[in-house]
Amino acid sequence: MPDLFNVKLREGEFFKDYLNRFCAVSVRLQTLNEDMVIVAFVKGVAVSPFSNSLFRNMAESLSEIRERVATHIEAEEDIRTEV
Repeated sequence: MPDLFNVKLREGEFFKDYLNRFCAVSVRLQTLNEDMVIVAFVKGVAVSPFSNSLFRNMAESLSEIRERVATHIEAEEDIRTEV
């Protein structure tokens, strides 16, 4: 579990890359406490409007986190393609 809390969103990193790194570490763990995984994911996110929304409305499951992050990733990718 400590390894999971060490995964942090890097400055300038896209959420898609952070999610991939986070999932790669979580797959290596034999037992996962879903609540702790959610907390680790949220704690690893840098302060931003999106992270604030994660703190205000804490997800109740990993699938909810994935859905919310997927929506954010789509928005990031839309912005990247517009530039």
